[in-house]
This record gives sequence, structure tokens and C-alpha cells, in this order.
Amino acid sequence: MEELSGIIGKNIQNLRQSAGMKQSDLGELLNYSDKLISKWERGESAPNAFTLKQLSEIFGVTVDYLFTEHSGDTVVEYSARQTTDRKYSSRAIIAGISVCGIWMLSMLLYVVLWTTVGNFPSIFVYTLPAAVILVLILNSVWNHGRHNYIIIGLLLVSIVLTVYVALWKFNVWQIFLLLIPAELIVFLCALLTKKKETVHSPEGEKEKKETVE
Repeated sequence: MEELSGIIGKNIQNLRQSAGMKQSDLGELLNYSDKLISKWERGESAPNAFTLKQLSEIFGVTVDYLFTEHSGDTVVEYSARQTTDRKYSSRAIIAGISVCGIWMLSMLLYVVLWTTVGNFPSIFVYTLPAAVILVLILNSVWNHGRHNYIIIGLLLVSIVLTVYVALWKFNVWQIFLLLIPAELIVFLCALLTKKKETVHSPEGEKEKKETVE
């Protein structure tokens, strides 16, 4: 318990100092004396649950932040990391909703064709490339094409699979052999792109300059 009080106290002190507040300033906001704030920061006592919630709202952190030991992380770094995590989480949800939307449209089209023309299960295979293309577009917009080569590799597989299903009655399994050189080309292009990014980065330019010298 004493160790936890010390962690909470240290976090309160760091947050208060980062906000440019005195112990008396924080005490006024919480309706406590500066002596009690000092006890918290020394780890001699700990705030109650309601006060911890107040502290998290004042400093713009989570209550969990107050209970966790932070080695070298500033409040700004913590907030930036939390914002980044929320951003990627939201993007993943949006991508999931978009892909599910494509499959829902595919299911709707399947039902329509089933009731009018007849059973048409291969339509779901045709939906696969569309879903991968959507993910490729979203990744290009959000992440500036980072790791696009992985998605392109999956896209090639989905396209070949779609063609194979379309020509099912001919059993042209040999078409899958095309994936070998195609995936190799994607892999080599990824290596080339990565090499260019390294050369044009500040570290790469410095390394290149030192090599020339």
C-alpha cells in the first residue's frame, strides 16, 4: 500500500509541476490544504477515489495513469500516445465497418440472384478483391501507403482465386503458379521502396555522406 501511495504521490507531483501549479493552487481546486497535498506527494497518504477522479479531470489523464509508474514519460508523451492509440482504434473500427458493408451488399446481391436466377455462391469470392481494394485505399490514405505491399500481395491472391472460381468448370489450377513470380515482384518492389526511404531519411543522408567522405 505504501508503495502504491508513493507512485500516486510522485505522479501527482509530476502532474502538478508540469501544469506549473503550486501545492496551494492544487489544494484550492480540491478544497484541501497544501499540507495534505504535500503528504500525498510524499506518499504518506493517498487521495480517496472521488479525489483521484477529480485529479484525473484536472490534469487531463486517466485514473489508471495515477496508479501506474511512468519511467521518463512526460504528460505530453502520455497524452500523445493515448491519442495515437485512440486514432488507430477508430481507424480499425471504420475499416471493419466498411468491409462488413461490402459483404452485406454482397449478401444482398446473393439473395436477389438466388430468388431470381438461382443459387450463385461464387459471388462471395468476387467480393473478396473488392474488400481488399477498400483496405488498400484506406491504408494509402491513413498510413501513406505504409505496408501496402502486404495488402497488394493479398489482393493478388484474391484476384487469382476469383479467376479460378470463375473458370471452375475448366479446373485451371495452373493459374495459381502465376502467384509465385507476382508475389516475388511485390516483395522486391517493397525492398526497393524501403531502401529509397532509408536513403532519403535524415539518418540515411548522414550515413551516405559519411560513406562518401
